[in-house]
Amino acid sequence: MKKINHTKIFVHGFRTALIFLAGFIIYELLLDLEKEWNKINPEHKTYNLHKKRGLKFFLILLVDLIILYTLQLFFGHDNL
Repeated sequence: MKKINHTKIFVHGFRTALIFLAGFIIYELLLDLEKEWNKINPEHKTYNLHKKRGLKFFLILLVDLIILYTLQLFFGHDNL
């Protein structure tokens, strides 16, 4: 029978939870920024949608990489 690596399972679950949390926080911040931007420049609504999607993707990717490298640093190369 194969041994279960509990640390690896916990680290992956923790990372996924942090990514979702960061995604929700980024989404809320971008909604607030979009509302303010639309008040200032109401003629650019559709143009800002594409920027927002790209920015959201980049920020979530950045947060994911930071989390991954931090967990890699603390738990070592073998566990991830």
